[in-house]
Amino acid sequence: MRALFPFMLVGTLLGAILGLAHASLDEPSRLPQRVAKFDMLFDAADRDGDGAWNKDEAYSARLHRIVERFDWLDADGNGKLTREETRALLKRPLI
Repeated sequence: MRALFPFMLVGTLLGAILGLAHASLDEPSRLPQRVAKFDMLFDAADRDGDGAWNKDEAYSARLHRIVERFDWLDADGNGKLTREETRALLKRPLI
C-alpha cells in the first residue's frame, strides 16, 4: 500500500488541478471546495511545510512532469513552486 501512495497522491493532485479548471468554467459555487481540496493535496506534497515545493519534494511526490518543467513553472526563479505558481498551471499549457 505504501508503494501506491505516491501514485495516488499524484493522481489526486492532478485531478484536483483539472477539477479546479473545470469548476471555474461550469460550477463557480463549488470552486471554494475544490480550492480547499487542492490546498490540502498541495500541503501533503510539501514535506518541509514551507508553503512551496522544491525539486526534491516534487520528485518525492512523483510529480515527474513538474520536475521536468520545474524551471519553466518557477515564475520568479527562486527554486520553489508556490501554490500560486502551481495554480498558474490552470492558465497555461505544459510544453
